[in-house]
Amino acid sequence: MPSFITDWAIPAVLCLLMFVVGLELRSENLIALIHRPRVVFSAIAAQLLIFPVIAIAVLQIVPVREDLGTAMIVLSLCPGGAISNFYVYLSNRNTELSVSLTAIATLLSPISIPAMLFLLSIVIGAGLSAPPQLMVSIILSLFLFILTPIVIGMLISRSFGEMVRLWRGTLQFASLIVLLALVIATGWTFRMAIFSDLTLIIGYAVVFTLGAMLVGYAASLVIDPAEAKTLVIEFSVRNVAIALLVGSDFLPGAALIGFLTGYFIIEALIIVPYALWRRARA
Repeated sequence: MPSFITDWAIPAVLCLLMFVVGLELRSENLIALIHRPRVVFSAIAAQLLIFPVIAIAVLQIVPVREDLGTAMIVLSLCPGGAISNFYVYLSNRNTELSVSLTAIATLLSPISIPAMLFLLSIVIGAGLSAPPQLMVSIILSLFLFILTPIVIGMLISRSFGEMVRLWRGTLQFASLIVLLALVIATGWTFRMAIFSDLTLIIGYAVVFTLGAMLVGYAASLVIDPAEAKTLVIEFSVRNVAIALLVGSDFLPGAALIGFLTGYFIIEALIIVPYALWRRARA
């Protein structure tokens, strides 16, 4: 069961989520970004540059073993999770901006993640260093499991736009159910690893998520105050599936999966009530 989850289930679910993002990302969205480049690229740059710093700072507050510390930093390098689009929808905010930010950051991740891993390996040392063959493997995996399904989704959306619009809600709901099923199955399979590090997971998830929300709000004051609520949610959600894909090259074993699964659950317990609160106040 553990090998099935790590070798098959996680890559398959990641492809499904990226495919749904591709269905949502129409060429009109990309064209519209030309008129709002400061909002999109400032938000993405802020996440790429600030989040690793937050992760390193959190490690000073919540000291952990080297393997979990590496998992935390890998997570901070990942783009926003596709589920952030659902959270923004739940809060009744700008879902189109959320989809665009998620998609653009994800499209950049095959370049941004290896580049930041290389820079951080120089700055903070061996935990993130990797031979060239491993970096090539990471890049190829990101292209295969992220860019390919996004492009396929965009092509299908372009060719069968009316059908996609009819089935969009069902596909989003189905992808959410599949993701939750994977989280439950992974959580149960690796429950001992989660419970053994539960205090550390809760501490890191709470501090990092709240810190990311504050960064999102601060960034919105500079980028576009009208989008503050959207950016708070978008900044606070990391793509755990991509972190699993990348982190498994550094940290094979139950500790990585247990940590990231626990993190995802704690993150959701913070963001969902916030989104519902914002919806009620809208």
